[in-house]
Amino acid sequence: MRKPVASATSATSAQISANITAPADPADKHLPCFAAPAAIYRPAPLWVWNDDMEPASIRFQLRELASHGFGGAFVHPRPGLVTEYLSDAWFERWGDALEEASRLGLKLYIYDENSYPSGFAGGHVPSELPDCLANSVLFNEYGADEVARKLANASPMLNRPGHPIKAFAVRETPDRTPAWEIVRDVTLLPMTQWQAHGDRFWVFELGTPMTNNWLGGFAYADLLRPEVTARFLAVTHEAYRERFGDRFGAQIPALFTDEPEISPGNLFEHGSPLPFSFWFAGEFERRNGYDLRDYLPFLFRDAAIAFETAPAVDAAKVRFDYFETIRELWVNNSVRPISQWCEANGIAYTGHYIEHQWPHPFHRTSPAVMSLYEFMHWPAIDMLETKLLRADPTGPGSAFLPFMPPNEAQRAQGAYNDPAALLTVREAHSAANQFGRERVLCEAYGAGGWDSTFEDYKRIGDWLYVHGINFLNQHLTYGTIVGARKRDHPQSFDWRQPWWDEYARQNDYFGRLSYALSQGRTVNRIALLNPTTSSFVATAEAVEGDPRYQQGIVDMLALVQSLSDDQWDYDLCDEYIMAGHASAEGGQPARRTLPLRDRHRTCGDDAYEGFDRRAAAPLPGRRRHRDRRGPGAGSRGRRT
Repeated sequence: MRKPVASATSATSAQISANITAPADPADKHLPCFAAPAAIYRPAPLWVWNDDMEPASIRFQLRELASHGFGGAFVHPRPGLVTEYLSDAWFERWGDALEEASRLGLKLYIYDENSYPSGFAGGHVPSELPDCLANSVLFNEYGADEVARKLANASPMLNRPGHPIKAFAVRETPDRTPAWEIVRDVTLLPMTQWQAHGDRFWVFELGTPMTNNWLGGFAYADLLRPEVTARFLAVTHEAYRERFGDRFGAQIPALFTDEPEISPGNLFEHGSPLPFSFWFAGEFERRNGYDLRDYLPFLFRDAAIAFETAPAVDAAKVRFDYFETIRELWVNNSVRPISQWCEANGIAYTGHYIEHQWPHPFHRTSPAVMSLYEFMHWPAIDMLETKLLRADPTGPGSAFLPFMPPNEAQRAQGAYNDPAALLTVREAHSAANQFGRERVLCEAYGAGGWDSTFEDYKRIGDWLYVHGINFLNQHLTYGTIVGARKRDHPQSFDWRQPWWDEYARQNDYFGRLSYALSQGRTVNRIALLNPTTSSFVATAEAVEGDPRYQQGIVDMLALVQSLSDDQWDYDLCDEYIMAGHASAEGGQPARRTLPLRDRHRTCGDDAYEGFDRRAAAPLPGRRRHRDRRGPGAGSRGRRT
């Protein structure tokens, strides 16, 4: 028979509290809070609403969380939900949960979407703004025989407005660099005349936004469009504010966004399409002074142009301008407005982006993710699965493997022992240091499997906390596991597990760590430039086919790991953050900078000026100390 657990603080916490006497030293003031961490420091899972949520079940589930050491929950709608999302019934149930959480001393957090990725408001945005769906440019290569077949049959490419966007006759000369040459723009020529200019053709077509079952049958929205964010805020955020705004901050501390992306028209697309719309092309030309459509080939391949263009633009510059324009529009029209709304309404903005494809900006397009943490009050990441850092990724064990770079297919699926995992954590932690953010959150353990163990949770959790996390957000706690729901990225941290009563001790443990690591501030005296924008000039083909590009990634990850292993405290510095905020003024400690110019294909003048102002600073003395965390744990950064 399962033994009941009396309260949100386990018996262990109560015993420690009882043994604490009045503080004799200023540092001792932290002992009571460390022994029995407040709810805001305790882990809070993604609490999945995937059923017809009824008040009785809501109260039962929250009581289970409270009695097992959790400090709250993020209400996370997910496939299987019967209660209509954002309906009156939804908010009634949310209000029921808020009242019960308040009674139990728990925090309740907003999750801003119906599942993920964030930004489509459970279908409200795409249904109300059908002209603002995520679109793409598709790159197709045709030979003369394929063009002849298209002539024989009605081609959809020619039957819709805007198709094709552009078409070019090309030729290949393998012994020259670049091997491809664009011979003629044939877009406006009848297809019967194309073969007069060659026998190979590059055709760029407008992709069709694709509906997706994960999105409830809707297509994803284009987050670059300002009207999309305006509608998203009106439908989602304002609906919560109108009903619960007086509880923002204290009872509802934060709002979580999950994997917003600039989609190429098909959710979870890892192929060759890139985000594109005619609206975007207009914004691009306004910012960069040339028509992107004339240079679409350069987004996919290096090539020479055999005819005169105005202006003449280098292929690498086109790619850089493309991804920088995406980032600028994303920040100005989506990321910043949502952050400002949260700040104006007294609620912290947290959640995570598509950070694990570092440093690539393509695929689920998310250029320069670290730069987006500037706008988060609690910078956050996810670290999914529970095979991370195992000696044997297919079996038990806790030793640290030497990191081996995964191939692109593995990266797209989240490779085990992903060498970028350390960099991913350090990006968020560094941004928090630079902007004085108290909390750094990690959504952890997702899809770890029903066979994941306490050893997995402790091993991964310790590693996350060593490198800068101080808020643990478990993925997931299911409302129900009936039917197919049990196969939706399990495991589940809940009352159905045979280990449920014992798990409270891990929540106490991570709650104490969160409290301790939320005090003071981190002082790191080395600034390491993050070479994210160097990937802006690469093509997707370069990920597998360009040895220099691959070696740059390997070298950067090796440097990050070796600095941590050798106990050098450092911050990663994003170029966009540096350009906007870097300063050696104001009495801040000087930092030794490591820009690694030979690995940076691009870097803005503003960012390098920030580095140059620091270049004269002496390298701080190396502080060696015994590492009590085990091999490979790395450096947390000195707290003062």
